[in-house]
Formats: sequence, structure tokens, C-alpha cells
Amino acid sequence: MFYLIRGHFKQVLRSIALTLTYTKTLSNSYFSVFSVPLWLVFPVLIP
Repeated sequence: MFYLIRGHFKQVLRSIALTLTYTKTLSNSYFSVFSVPLWLVFPVLIP
């Protein structure tokens, strides 16, 4: 059980890191503000 949570948490951290690097390349600040909370919720909704 703990191993599953740790693996899921690692996936969430990886998606956040990917989102941060992706939004950093974007010049649109409006998108970068809303994309981070979106990717924080997305991995939680999809098991």
C-alpha cells in the first residue's frame, strides 16, 4: 500500500516537473498560471 502511494507520488512530482519546464518555455503567463493546478489535480483524478 505504501509502495503504491510512493509510486503515485513520484508520478505526480514528475508531471509537475514536466509542467514547470513546459510552462517555462511558454511566453503566455495566463496559461502557465492555470496549467500547474490542472496537473496537480489530473494525476489524482486518474488512478
